[in-house]
Amino acid sequence: MQGAMRCVNTRTRDRMMARVRELVEILPGAMRAEGSIDFHHGYRNTVCDDACTQLAYDVAAELFGDDSAAWMEEPSMVSEDVSEYLAQVPGCFWLYATPGACSKHHNPKFDLDESLLWRGSVLMAEVARAYLMKG
Repeated sequence: MQGAMRCVNTRTRDRMMARVRELVEILPGAMRAEGSIDFHHGYRNTVCDDACTQLAYDVAAELFGDDSAAWMEEPSMVSEDVSEYLAQVPGCFWLYATPGACSKHHNPKFDLDESLLWRGSVLMAEVARAYLMKG
């Protein structure tokens, strides 16, 4: 059997791994069986720097209006290679959509206005500029 385990922080991930190991050692014995588990670590948790996230939010609001940026109310189970960068240097990860997008990313109903994709490039450039100007 294979699966993926995603957690919003490293402490929870470590606790979940310990609990799964414990269950794999105990439960099969109740049915006169044996069990084993092998974890293959993928990407780390994607943890954004608060100051960088605030900067990106402020730049987006300044460029495109206050309603163009929103804070995620709940943690996301994003599994991205950017987490490896964020473990080394401050930064943030954002999700980009255009007004009227009807669904979340990685969904067959996801649709966006391609004529507004330029805004993502402008946002990246302006966040970088603002970061560098701060010194």
